[in-house]
Amino acid sequence: MPTKKGKKLFEFAIIADSHLNPAEGGNTSPWQTNHLANQRNEIVLRAINRLRPSFTVHVGDVVHPLPYTKDFVPAAHFASQLYQQLGSPFYIAPGNHDIGDKCLAGNPAATITTESCAIYEEHFGKQWTSFEHEGMCFIVINACLLGSGLADEKAQWAWLEQVLSKNQERRKFLFSHYPPFITEPREDNHYDNIDREPRLRLLELLAKFEVEALFAGHVHTFFLNRYENTWMYALPSSTNFRQDYSELFRVNPAEELGRNDLGKLGFFLVEVFEQGHVARFVRTYGSTADDDVEVIAAQIGADVRSSQHETIGVDFSHEWANVTRLPYNPPLDTFVRKTVRNDYWALNLWDAGVRNIRVPVADILDGPAFERLKLLGELGHKITVFTVQNLSAQAVQAVQELKPYLHAIEIICTQNVAELLQQTETSLAEFPVFYSPIQAAGAQDKGDGAPYDHQMASGLTLNNYLQLNEQPRVAATFGLVVNIAREEPVFASIAKIAQTSAQTAIPAIAHVKLAPSQSFKFPKSDKSTMTRVAEAAIAALAYPELTVRVDTFMDIDRGYFPRHGLVDRRHNPRAAARLVREITDQLSSKSAIYLQQIHETDQELIFTLSWEGGKSRCRLSLEEDRQAEVYTKLSVLEWEDI
Repeated sequence: MPTKKGKKLFEFAIIADSHLNPAEGGNTSPWQTNHLANQRNEIVLRAINRLRPSFTVHVGDVVHPLPYTKDFVPAAHFASQLYQQLGSPFYIAPGNHDIGDKCLAGNPAATITTESCAIYEEHFGKQWTSFEHEGMCFIVINACLLGSGLADEKAQWAWLEQVLSKNQERRKFLFSHYPPFITEPREDNHYDNIDREPRLRLLELLAKFEVEALFAGHVHTFFLNRYENTWMYALPSSTNFRQDYSELFRVNPAEELGRNDLGKLGFFLVEVFEQGHVARFVRTYGSTADDDVEVIAAQIGADVRSSQHETIGVDFSHEWANVTRLPYNPPLDTFVRKTVRNDYWALNLWDAGVRNIRVPVADILDGPAFERLKLLGELGHKITVFTVQNLSAQAVQAVQELKPYLHAIEIICTQNVAELLQQTETSLAEFPVFYSPIQAAGAQDKGDGAPYDHQMASGLTLNNYLQLNEQPRVAATFGLVVNIAREEPVFASIAKIAQTSAQTAIPAIAHVKLAPSQSFKFPKSDKSTMTRVAEAAIAALAYPELTVRVDTFMDIDRGYFPRHGLVDRRHNPRAAARLVREITDQLSSKSAIYLQQIHETDQELIFTLSWEGGKSRCRLSLEEDRQAEVYTKLSVLEWEDI
């Protein structure tokens, strides 16, 4: 498991697909985004040096020009000079731009040859290597060789098996340019995986020798998989996003047909613990400014997978575990309909510091989604499952299997709770069950001729719930879900819910509405959404006996009840996501937390908080960049004691 056990031992950095140009030669790509590669990677190196990892590994495509072109040598010279600036040891896994494409029919560029391997070694050193750190074994391979039939492939296989066997008792990490697969182990051969025969051979070795993790590049996007006990990460590029993967998002692509999707650029930092590891994405947003280095490095704080503090929960309103079949289209995979899955859902949970997710019962009855839920559970996430009917035998069995990761079962039904009580006392007796009454239809229709806005909702209103404290103390077999409407203050409302829950001995879930009360209105200010999310995050820490969640993780930008969430439709985090994580980092060790005041201006949000023995102010700058409709640029977030 990659979740934390024991103390942190060290950390290392990983860079993927820097695609550097010659220092004096200009852009070697038809894409203007690539023209910024050198400057963007200079910022990456400065941020890595600020974080001071034990070592750094580049998983390939160091340069953009191919080995046979005139620009390769000057680009390689620039790369060598650049990476000499790193303050720790540096290793490279050759990429297809560095040494030639893998052998695949219809390749868009020249394939790997004995000659290209010699050119690579002349400029970058060994094609494969291993090294030790803190008693662990780190293995770097040339994945472009696999399936090539070259003599070097046979030599590498023999070496790899020898290294794995020699280090059988040690923890092992492997670095490769190509990921073995991106969706499932027996997927068809395509541009973005290792071909099936060498792939299965490599997977067999990973399983046999219990390699802890494999890190790859090439795809310029994020994929998370596991094979047996090996966790597999395909990493985003430090320079550009592969625009063919813009098909994963149901929204217009960013600049240059998606290539300049700034929220997906950065590098990885891997924290290694006594047992397990945590892989962190450090977003640079494609910055070329020295002033941003400190802000970039400051993203690394506590991680939700390596701690047990309370966090807000979120609704996974959108389809999140589906597999997409991409168009076959030149220059990559012209003859194959590649199957991929969007794993930014997991990456963004980590970046927002959110542990709890809420999904409908249909997700646990869907095979692929169920497997992804278990994977998220093993990464430290907790799951709330909701249903509008008594759970079927199949659903109860699935819930049983999810038990180690289950946070709650939410049953949505009418006020008649007889059947709910019956199932709660039998098949669901061992689970935390929460009752969410369906709100009566037509409650808004007052017969005054005003427009009728159709509604479907569940959960007690805040006023109805607060009346419970006037009733005798009861011992309930289930908890209650309470809605906090958009017009109601969040922190003050949750404080009242906590008081009533304590008086009645009935557990409660505070469901914070980000949606407006009218289905056709869009909240005019994103600041108000950020404020509600921040209040919810503070309240989750102030009242850990309650469950606090917000009603969407990703934006709802079409249909009814549009509102912003923590991430946008391109799966880039909004400022609210960073605010949630920072609040958790700053306050998780505090007790008796209280939100005293919120102040909004055109340019900032200010939260004044107190806790046992202290008081502070959080100031969030809202200075926006040219893609302000997508996210707020590397906002300055300051905490000061007062």
